[in-house]
Amino acid sequence: MQRIRNLTTDTKVIVVLSAIGILASVIAAVLNVVFEYNQTFNFIVKIYIGVMVFAMGVLILALRNEKIKFSMKRIIGLGGLAGFNKGISGGGYRPVTVIGQMLAGREGKNALASTTFSKTAVSMVGLLAYILTHVVLNIRGNMSVSWEYLEIAPYLIVGAIIAAPIGAVITKKVEAKWLKVAVGSGTIILGAFSLLRLSLLELGIWQKIPKFFEIINL
Repeated sequence: MQRIRNLTTDTKVIVVLSAIGILASVIAAVLNVVFEYNQTFNFIVKIYIGVMVFAMGVLILALRNEKIKFSMKRIIGLGGLAGFNKGISGGGYRPVTVIGQMLAGREGKNALASTTFSKTAVSMVGLLAYILTHVVLNIRGNMSVSWEYLEIAPYLIVGAIIAAPIGAVITKKVEAKWLKVAVGSGTIILGAFSLLRLSLLELGIWQKIPKFFEIINL
């Protein structure tokens, strides 16, 4: 117990976010696979993620000047929520954990660093749970094991590797007060884009947008 008490706040936050996040992401990943072909379920999940991300952005901007006392209890709840988001949709982890930590009394730079470390563990275990659930269900259903859902994984990994050092440099140079504004604004844009894209998909308009850009490129 004494060793745990001697840990730095950053280390404690990373451990809590990782442990709680992993548990929540595994549960959510299993649900994701089980209801994978349920259109209503998938639609609700996408709306939920979009609204939550947008709301978090609005909240951090509204409270950017408030002094909030640090609370580990909020971090525990945050880890579960963010891990569930990651497992159920594959996204929504970083915006929720970064802004959630700020709202729990953490500085922006510390929140970004803790999120980067915890996300690695949560993503790896969540992905493993997703794959294993797929394999088990395919075997139980006497179906061939398919790996189509992993086709874009290499591109996502490369993108993450490229973005990590760039994000670290920007975070180091930006002042704390402007970091909140940047994170909040970016999160609002991300949430709004997700909801807009979902709306356009439902209306059958989104499918036409790539063709429009192809015409411009010509």
